[in-house]
Amino acid sequence: MRYVAGIAARVPEVFRSRWIRRLSITLLVIFVLYSLGGFFGVPPLLRYIATTQVAAGLHRPIAVGRVAFNPYTLRLQIDQLQVGDTGAPQAF
Repeated sequence: MRYVAGIAARVPEVFRSRWIRRLSITLLVIFVLYSLGGFFGVPPLLRYIATTQVAAGLHRPIAVGRVAFNPYTLRLQIDQLQVGDTGAPQAF
C-alpha cells in the first residue's frame, strides 16, 4: 500500500518533465493525424486511384460508389464498384 502511495505522489512530478510533455503531445498529434487521414483521406485517394490509374491499367472504365476505410481495423468497404466493358461504359 505504501508503494502505491509513493507512485501516486510522483505522477504529477513525471508530467512536469519537458520531454514527457513533448512525447505526449507528439503521440497525440500522430494519433489525430492517423485517425483523420484514415477516415477522411484514404477514401477519396482510393476512389481517385481506382478511377484513373486502375482504369488505365485495365483499359476499362471504372465507377466507384461509396468508399469507407477504418484505420483501426484496416477494413475497407467499396460499394457499387463497376468495371465497364472495353469499348462501352456499361458494366459487364
